[in-house]
Amino acid sequence: VKDTLDKYIILRPISVYGYPEKFQRNNPINWLLDELLANKNVSLVDDIFNNMLYVDDVSTAIKNSIMLNVNGELNLSSDESLSLYEIGLIICKILQIDESLISKVDSSIFLKKENMAPRPKNTSFNNSYAKKRLKMEFSTIQDGVKNILKIKQKL
Repeated sequence: VKDTLDKYIILRPISVYGYPEKFQRNNPINWLLDELLANKNVSLVDDIFNNMLYVDDVSTAIKNSIMLNVNGELNLSSDESLSLYEIGLIICKILQIDESLISKVDSSIFLKKENMAPRPKNTSFNNSYAKKRLKMEFSTIQDGVKNILKIKQKL
C-alpha cells in the first residue's frame, strides 16, 4: 500500500477486547469477566504483558484518521502494559469480589501443557505517535471493563 499510494493510513491495533457480538469469538477480557462473575477460579499469567485496546477506541481511531486526514502508519493500543493477572486484579476491584479467585501462574505452565510455541514476554506498542496524530486518548482497562459491564446489564 505505502509503496503504491501517496496518501494512505495503516492502523495496527494490538489485541482488541470488548463485548463480542454473537458471531464473534470471545476475547480474554470478556472471558475473564464471565469467569469471575460466575465465581470461578482462574489461573492467570503474570509474566506476559500487552496493552490491550478497547474496541470503541478502534472505531474512534478510524473516524479521527479520516476526519483529520492522517497519513502513514499508526500503532493502536492503550497506555497500560499489563499482564492478565494484573487485569484480573483490576476486574476483581471493579466487581468488588475476592481476589483469591485468581491464581498467579508463570506462562511456562501453558507451554508445557499445550505444546505452544514460545511467545515474546512483552508485545506492547508505543502509542504516543498515534495519540498525537489522532488527537485522542485511549481507554484504560478500568473504563473498558466498566463499559462491557454496562452492556451486559442491558442484555
